[in-house]
Amino acid sequence: AVSGRAEEGLFQYALSRADLRVMRAVLSGMCDIAEDCLVKCLELVLGGASKASLDAFVTACAIEEPMRPVLDHDQVRRDLIDLIMIQPREHRLLVASLRSMSLRDTLRFLKYCRSLLHMHALPALAKKMNKPKGAKTPDMTCVIDWTCAVLDAHYASLVLAPDCRKLLEELKEIVKS
Repeated sequence: AVSGRAEEGLFQYALSRADLRVMRAVLSGMCDIAEDCLVKCLELVLGGASKASLDAFVTACAIEEPMRPVLDHDQVRRDLIDLIMIQPREHRLLVASLRSMSLRDTLRFLKYCRSLLHMHALPALAKKMNKPKGAKTPDMTCVIDWTCAVLDAHYASLVLAPDCRKLLEELKEIVKS
């Protein structure tokens, strides 16, 4: 494994070109990835990736795994977000890096975390997911860690935005149950 902190140029290359295949390879093959790189990857996947980047990724996956059904763009995003989430991280550094994320991306990510929390509540759903070979879904602890980090980074903005209240209430209900 290569150290992500020593080879940050690989991330910069992948991010500058919005090359999701290179990003996936770097995320899969590196350890010790800086939290700000994880957040930049997350922002790219949540909203910065073009249709052409997503199409190129889908084509590469179809070539790598010809027997698997072709992925749609939403599945590509979910798989990449899962890969980002399972990376080792330090909470304090992650919170500091997440503060740069836009409210729109923050909401998208929290909604995804909410769906993962629901999925973990119903184990039968997790078994039915159509994941690529070798892909992993973040476990409950990982999802809670990321959700807490996002809430720590954006709590004031989320509480003050009227369209975020429903999501916060849903997260509260999930935690209660």
